[in-house]
Amino acid sequence: LNYNASITDSELNLLRAKYQYNYKSLILQHRFCQFVDLCDSWREWTNSMLMEATKAIANVFTQHAVNVISSNDKKLMECLYCQIIMYSNADIVIGVHGAGMTNIMFMRPGSLLVEIVGQFDGRMLPYCGYYGPLASVFGIH
Repeated sequence: LNYNASITDSELNLLRAKYQYNYKSLILQHRFCQFVDLCDSWREWTNSMLMEATKAIANVFTQHAVNVISSNDKKLMECLYCQIIMYSNADIVIGVHGAGMTNIMFMRPGSLLVEIVGQFDGRMLPYCGYYGPLASVFGIH
């Protein structure tokens, strides 16, 4: 399988350079929704919601480069290698609950995961969030 089908060699080299040497990296992961009326409840964000969240996070984590991973970025979604590079170099991942959170398996032990969930119920105990048990297996806080 060719996971880099839509990524050119020069784009891949730029991505490697950007993420391999960035030791203070924070990923904000989200699902994109173009029209508010058609959004799938709390799990999808519009561009304005993303801009607000990105600005707020950048104001708090001033020492980190905030990198956005969006379901709207088709090139990135088709490049598994690119995602592995990004997650393996991230110190912090903040993301909306969804299948994309399984990429936390590529994070370094000692990294931090913040999972955004729409509601809390007893199924998530003793961890908070659905991906807490997976994070603990990989040594992620």
